[in-house]
Amino acid sequence: MVTRKLSVILLLLVVSFTLALSGCGSSAPEPAPDAEESAAQEPEAQMGEPYRIGVLVSITGPASVIGVPERNTIEMLQKEVEAAGGIRGPDGLMHPVEVFIYDTESDETKAVLAAKKLIEEDDVSIILGPSTSGSSLAVLDTVQKAE
Repeated sequence: MVTRKLSVILLLLVVSFTLALSGCGSSAPEPAPDAEESAAQEPEAQMGEPYRIGVLVSITGPASVIGVPERNTIEMLQKEVEAAGGIRGPDGLMHPVEVFIYDTESDETKAVLAAKKLIEEDDVSIILGPSTSGSSLAVLDTVQKAE
């Protein structure tokens, strides 16, 4: 039951993140006039803590045909978020987004090692990926233990 609940929560976070990053259209979203005025009035100190997101993709190896476009999409979305000044959080503050992308090389062992690095060293709140089912299943235990 806990596994299903955790899976649902992670799925919701991934969908929410994807929607928040995708915006409308291919160019950076333009803030509404009210948001623009309040952004000019808000001092730099009013920025929220960065949202730290880990990404595990197969940039090399047999699944690179999937992983390279995934990486490119994440990098494009990150640039759009940076251009918009971050993501407004539930606290009302703008939060910059830090993205850590690691190549799993289409290897399950390397995916687990990269997931551990994202959790233990990079202190990410969410992990997107990996690109393949085998790697996703391999990192599941590591992610569940880290909660």
